[in-house]
Amino acid sequence: SGYQAIDLCFKNEIDLVLMDIQLPDIDGYDTAAQIFKIKPHISIIAQTAYATTAEETKALNAGFKAFLTKPLDDKILLKIVEDNL
Repeated sequence: SGYQAIDLCFKNEIDLVLMDIQLPDIDGYDTAAQIFKIKPHISIIAQTAYATTAEETKALNAGFKAFLTKPLDDKILLKIVEDNL
């Protein structure tokens, strides 16, 4: 859940978050905004099944470091994680 992610980021040393855009309580954009208030320099990577150019632009404009579509490609994911740590 988004609220659990916020709580985990607040209570732990986390450098990178893989954030789904569609969450059951608050969406990934609102969750990321709350996390950025706590840790403005954390890297958050968006993941979603909604692979539109508009969605990718929205995610990057919201401060996400990268945008991945499901199903995730493990090689692309590892490269993005490596580039953002």
